[in-house]
Amino acid sequence: MLDKGSIVIRQATQEDLDVVYNLIREKAAFDQSLGDSQTVVLVTLDSLRGTLFNENPYAHLLLATSDDRILGLALYHFCFSSFRGQPSLWLDDLFVRETYRNQGTGLAFMHELAAVAHTHGCSHLSWTAHARNTRGLVFYARIGA
Repeated sequence: MLDKGSIVIRQATQEDLDVVYNLIREKAAFDQSLGDSQTVVLVTLDSLRGTLFNENPYAHLLLATSDDRILGLALYHFCFSSFRGQPSLWLDDLFVRETYRNQGTGLAFMHELAAVAHTHGCSHLSWTAHARNTRGLVFYARIGA
């Protein structure tokens, strides 16, 4: 059981590359368990390094940690709304390892993502959830999303 006060959300760094790669593979396995047969992992360590850990990354990664444990990841990027004339934040992946679910990690991610969106002047934060991900849908409903 996690102490909710011990959850730290931080930006992933290039030193986290191996753990990020493994979390992406775990997320893909989770998606496949929901019946998503189109989930195919093509990402490599080199492609992650070249697209996420450079001067102009295409997306950003947050990691949730507690002590020396990696709890999960959130991958997001910025978009622009032509109608609103403002940026928005798109959450592409939110994944918490099974052992650490329902202990505040997802909520900690969402708070940090809201803070990032606010800091960057985003009009909103958007995402989708798989229709068969009932636990995820319940989580989003519980936080008022």
